[in-house]
Amino acid sequence: MKVLYVFGGIPPYANALLNKLADKGVEVVVVVPPKKSTMIGKGVRVIGREVANYRVITSEERKSLLGKTGFRELPSIIYREKPDIFVVGWPFFLQYFTQPELRKALKETKSKFVMREIPFQVPPYGKLSSFYKENPVYDEDMNLLNKGLFFHIRQKLVAEIRKYCYSHADGAVVYSSVGKEILPTYNLSEKSVFVTYNSNNSEELLRIRQELSKEQPLLPQNDHRMIHIGRLVKWKRVDLLMDAFSKVLSHFPGAELVIVGDGPEMENLKKQA
Repeated sequence: MKVLYVFGGIPPYANALLNKLADKGVEVVVVVPPKKSTMIGKGVRVIGREVANYRVITSEERKSLLGKTGFRELPSIIYREKPDIFVVGWPFFLQYFTQPELRKALKETKSKFVMREIPFQVPPYGKLSSFYKENPVYDEDMNLLNKGLFFHIRQKLVAEIRKYCYSHADGAVVYSSVGKEILPTYNLSEKSVFVTYNSNNSEELLRIRQELSKEQPLLPQNDHRMIHIGRLVKWKRVDLLMDAFSKVLSHFPGAELVIVGDGPEMENLKKQA
């Protein structure tokens, strides 16, 4: 079986999953831009092809009429690779709607069309107004996005395009079970929604843990230590975690908060600490 994925860049957790699939005998091919996509968040680490045991194809990104990036060469890549399954996530699956040549290539090669989604960012179809009223949308710098008539018109258009794509998709993969509730509102059968969770290579993680158990700990023993791992961007609200932790210290004076990560908020958080 050959599976063709499309990514704006390959983060380590996706690399672990793709390597695992390749180890199990799946022929994995990944299309990425030569440089990290502008669609990938600040501080997101992506890996190079040298740590992949699958094939990586680079293709130039181009902006579509919808203002999102895509890969114009996808149809020719699909004709050449003839994958059994074509897996594509946001915003690249919009290309299925905007590029008839892509639809034709998938049909003629009999490739299954599978979409990847972050389900908690997708409003149920027909409930856009109530969804955005209850779930304000911010960018990574905490600028409010869901304001003004243009935003709602644009989201209505995106919802219709998403519905078109799902109506023609053979399946979808999501990392949260809420996807089984949301995606069927876009004309995709619940049986065709597969929850992968944040799958990593568990065997590799256990191997590393076993190796580390033989080494001296970096930090002394502390029964009240909290570790936060993630990108340091405003949207993650690590500053709130630090504020809350300062209140914990009055009850547990010896408690520690360890923050592991990088990003544009690094210096601000250091000052807050």
